[in-house]
Amino acid sequence: MKQETSTKTGYNDLCYYTGQEGYGRFHYKEGIQFYRISRASIYELKDHLISCLDFNYINKELFSEGVDLIESAKQKLNGYIIFVKKKIK
Repeated sequence: MKQETSTKTGYNDLCYYTGQEGYGRFHYKEGIQFYRISRASIYELKDHLISCLDFNYINKELFSEGVDLIESAKQKLNGYIIFVKKKIK
């Protein structure tokens, strides 16, 4: 149970700091570049999650929950990138 709680808290912290990092970017092109870098961080996070499973730091249930969260975030971010790209045109 403690592992699950700390994972959710870490996820919330990640969302908070990622949002703060992008705050103040007023140009669409600059924002898109930041969002692409954020997308790369999502893939890196998935790689770390796989490593945690390989080293038995987490169980398969927690791994599946993490993958679901990562995939959801990736889809939302990709949708937002498409939305912002339309604003440029």
